[in-house]
Amino acid sequence: NKISESNDYYEVSRFAEVKGSIIHEILQFEIKENDLSEYTKQKIKQIIPLDEYDETLAQNLVDEINTEVKMYYDSKIYERIKNYREYLNEKQFYVKKENYFLFGIIDKLIIYEDGYIIVDYKTDNIKPDEIKVRANEYLTQLKFYALLVTKYFVNVSKLKILLIFTKQPDNFIEEEISPDELKIFESQLDKMAFEMRSLSLIKNKNHCSFCSFSINKKDCIIA
Repeated sequence: NKISESNDYYEVSRFAEVKGSIIHEILQFEIKENDLSEYTKQKIKQIIPLDEYDETLAQNLVDEINTEVKMYYDSKIYERIKNYREYLNEKQFYVKKENYFLFGIIDKLIIYEDGYIIVDYKTDNIKPDEIKVRANEYLTQLKFYALLVTKYFVNVSKLKILLIFTKQPDNFIEEEISPDELKIFESQLDKMAFEMRSLSLIKNKNHCSFCSFSINKKDCIIA
């Protein structure tokens, strides 16, 4: 029945949300491999309410998180990333536009001699043949981050985005974002902001199945 389906969806979504949150924290604080199990157990106890805590479920979650993080730690892309010496983890950006503010949190911003690399981690349950399509769904978010970086720092000469799916770490997506691309994106963003503020924005319901704010991946949260 619909109630059962809704509850099942809620549990799966909640499980994925807790897992994603903990993996992001592990990568933010650069938790060592030997400390993963204990750190993950403590985080799960902090996040899940005591009356909902289940030892077996918690251990399964610990095992899944640790396996995924270790797979990333063993990847070629991690080997490359850890060699950069200057970076910011979970960096918050507030940028003022003419009549509104932009805000975003970048998982990892690498600063190197030629420019910046925006690293974004995704904990989606994904297969290799799904990566290109799924990556395209996140492209707007990554361009938004790129815009934040160019507005926050002066004279950004080179800017790359690096999208890493933790279940498939070496099947990453890396692209350079050109100034022309960002000009077009900024124009689209200004138009969208104006339409939102004037209540004239037309909802794209085809995107609901991908939107993290949608209800059961079906319905728009905005009535």
